[in-house]
Amino acid sequence: METMHQAEPDLSPFFSPRSVVVYGATDDADKAGGRIFSLLGRSGLPVYPIHPTLARIHESPVYRTALDLPEQPDLAVLAVAARHCEQALLDALAGGARGIIVVASGFGETGPPGMELERRLARFARDRGARLLGPNTLGIFVPHKRLDTIFVEHGDRSLLAGGSIAVISQSGSVGVEALGYASASGFGLRAFVGLGNKADLNELDMAAWFARDPGARVLGFYLEDLADGRRFLKQVGRTAVEKPVVVLKGGRTEAGARAVASHTGSLAATSWLGEKAWRQFGIHRARDDQHFCDLCKVLSLCPPMEGDRVAIVTPAGGYGVMAVDCLASQEGPVRLQVADLTPGTEAQLRKILLPFASARNPVDLTAGCTDATYGEALKILLEAPEVDAVLVVAFFAPEGISSRLVNIIATINRQSRKPLVVFSLYGPFTDRHLLEFHDRGVAAFGSMSRTVDALVALRERSLFLKRAYLSPKNE
Repeated sequence: METMHQAEPDLSPFFSPRSVVVYGATDDADKAGGRIFSLLGRSGLPVYPIHPTLARIHESPVYRTALDLPEQPDLAVLAVAARHCEQALLDALAGGARGIIVVASGFGETGPPGMELERRLARFARDRGARLLGPNTLGIFVPHKRLDTIFVEHGDRSLLAGGSIAVISQSGSVGVEALGYASASGFGLRAFVGLGNKADLNELDMAAWFARDPGARVLGFYLEDLADGRRFLKQVGRTAVEKPVVVLKGGRTEAGARAVASHTGSLAATSWLGEKAWRQFGIHRARDDQHFCDLCKVLSLCPPMEGDRVAIVTPAGGYGVMAVDCLASQEGPVRLQVADLTPGTEAQLRKILLPFASARNPVDLTAGCTDATYGEALKILLEAPEVDAVLVVAFFAPEGISSRLVNIIATINRQSRKPLVVFSLYGPFTDRHLLEFHDRGVAAFGSMSRTVDALVALRERSLFLKRAYLSPKNE
């Protein structure tokens, strides 16, 4: 793997192309080339198919070579077998393409001959002023531009609203499956990039690009190896002062490292980076794909948590107890605590609660609560100086609770400078409610432990920023 990269690469041919050419395009939607051509057609861009024998694909004329196209393409997608990629690449470069996505597998992950082929492709591209993504990649998905080369199911229709999270994944499958799962309950995607074998473009290039993208507020990486670990730390450490960075590491064990070698042809050091280094540079370390998506979501929607005191609001006492247990059983270096409400705050709460409700933390509204009670309690707690964040149990079973509760919580959340996170579980309707919360800018989760983990991430973010601003730079 070669690692000579520009400090600030111009990746606009990938993310803002004026036209695209697809090698291996076909009218068969079951094939990668057919699926990619169809997906790119949604973008509204000129998309030109190249195929050796077909005359038309639906309403589009088919071309034999990029030199026959009516304009110079910015981006070329090579959806052909590995043995045909070199010829297709040279044709695309001759036609003026400056961004190349190589979808095919069968390169470095198969052994020395495949490694030599992918190196040759990368060298050809760079020698002609182009950049190459892959090979062995699903490519890119940019929802707000309808730019999509991912030919497997990936929750694309649920994610089309876009968002502020850039996901860069060395494994296409891990990335898109995580997105597909997260999209059901809300996930604001700015862009997805599958790095594949990283013959040319790698995590350093993407980190630099999205650090400069004003629409990307959170950067999330799934990585199995690093092109340059020290440089990556310094680079994302600088970015983390402005934008949260989340990393999920594959190959953390000896067995996992061997699996990485067979997957991408690269070697993963199991030691990689220690926890202390992650924290020092402000990088949030995810345990698994679900935790990865949760961290990206909460960091994109909520402000940092300036203290460690949490107030809990619930209409069901049992969930209040569960929240306290989750807060009390944390084991990491950053721990939160149940806020001790002042007599003044409790007095304000008693004025709006039913006589048999509890004004102590956790605040138990009881099943007799209403939408209005929720709203009034949240305002009191978010304004209380002894509270740094509020965990809301949004339970829709009580008779006095309606679908308006989502808007009430969202409105209060927008008006507050403190973090507010929601735990909501309601049988088969859970994902629908979580998605409604997300669409209104509220971070909501279907598990109490995940909700508490989200708050921990917000506290970690605050502690890192305080350290960063006390130090002139990350060394």
